[in-house]
Amino acid sequence: MQEVIDWLVLAGALRPLPESQRAELVRAGEAQRVARDPEGRFRSLEPEHAAAFEAFRREEDRDSWEVIPDVMVEVYPELRTTKTKTAWGDLPGPERP
Repeated sequence: MQEVIDWLVLAGALRPLPESQRAELVRAGEAQRVARDPEGRFRSLEPEHAAAFEAFRREEDRDSWEVIPDVMVEVYPELRTTKTKTAWGDLPGPERP
């Protein structure tokens, strides 16, 4: 997966979110997990495992990227087709097959 992300970054289709947005995603993820289980997010886990899992979740929240739509559809032109049934199909662009 990392190889694909690196390739998309080099192609200019992805870029990292600014640090402030990444930090906000971490805060929002923590708040969401606490709201779901305010007495202890991972009560079923041993404390050291719970801490490791929370650290993993925080890092996962930080690992967010911004998609650059114009470049992404250059890299993956099939995203423009109406067959994808996604928002990509609604983007303006060249003639669709």
